[in-house]
Amino acid sequence: MNFKPANMARHGKYKIIYPAIVFNAILIVLFALNLNWLAIGILIFLIVLAITRSLYKKNIYYFSLLIAMIAGTAIFIRVFIVEIYRVPSASMENTLFVNDRIIVNKLIYGPRLPRLLSDIPWLGVFFSNKNFNQLPDKFNKRLSGYGFIRRNDLIVLRQPNKSKKMLVKRCIGLPGETIIIQEDRVYINGFLLVQPESVKNLYILTPKGNNQMDTVSIRKAGIELLEILPIDNTVRGCVYLNTTKKRNLLSSMRHQISITFLHLSFGANKWNPNLLWKPGNFGPLFIPKKGISIELTAKNLKIFSSIIQNFDDPDGIDLVHSLDKTYTFKKDYVFVLGDNRSLSEDSRYWGLVPEEYIEGKAQKLY
Repeated sequence: MNFKPANMARHGKYKIIYPAIVFNAILIVLFALNLNWLAIGILIFLIVLAITRSLYKKNIYYFSLLIAMIAGTAIFIRVFIVEIYRVPSASMENTLFVNDRIIVNKLIYGPRLPRLLSDIPWLGVFFSNKNFNQLPDKFNKRLSGYGFIRRNDLIVLRQPNKSKKMLVKRCIGLPGETIIIQEDRVYINGFLLVQPESVKNLYILTPKGNNQMDTVSIRKAGIELLEILPIDNTVRGCVYLNTTKKRNLLSSMRHQISITFLHLSFGANKWNPNLLWKPGNFGPLFIPKKGISIELTAKNLKIFSSIIQNFDDPDGIDLVHSLDKTYTFKKDYVFVLGDNRSLSEDSRYWGLVPEEYIEGKAQKLY
């Protein structure tokens, strides 16, 4: 009769107990973070792994199943956990620059289920031109996450009405808030918003009185003159400034130059033209929140009709005969801006972002 030494028996016992403790701890953490779907996904993965190992012993379809499992895991990670994107434009300078790579955390807000089969990484190419590309409406939702969207979060989103176009913007206005933009100042619920140092705007510098443009002093202050423009027989300079640089320049050269916000407008403005809103003179705009009701006055119809028809209730309410009725929003929305305010197409142009268009939170990778 053969007997195993006691220390070997204990070692084998610990080989089973320790992984079980770690695994249970991981499940507890995931359930505590409201990531139930991820815990279930891990359980399914382990079951498939066990089946694969058993087939390996029998040498039955082992390699085919192994390749399928690796591919499925990679797709699962890209759809539900993290993905890497390249910054497409200069709208987020000086925080992110063109072609910077960012990692998108999809777990924090909860991953959005693919709305189209063509949205599935790597597999999408096979479905892009198929009639059955559209998934049923029940798939058009977001799974639970462990956090919430906060002001100043950098988010990756699909541009409304152009769902294939991925953008990176800063979240400025949250559901239920009212936003006003006056030149370089942003007000949330009537309070001036303190903005990150990376936010910049274009300004025109104009010499006062008989002074000449002191380009040397301006450059010594760490400010780059983008262009010097002779306007109305006066030489003016065009510069990018953030809040601190603007304050320092006003303090050091207030007797020599005046600083004027440069009003720019480019791209298609989707807001009702009767509102007379411009990028540097925008609002007040109430940002809809799920469950909040508004009265459909003539002004509110100008503001919210396209949002309701395109995103909130495309097949429901008849807005033509809804004047002075009450409408309750079915979704949450956010207001986003680029840090390069003068050269960013954002919510000032194409409108509010429905929550299902948000992919995740962005963080610079390299």
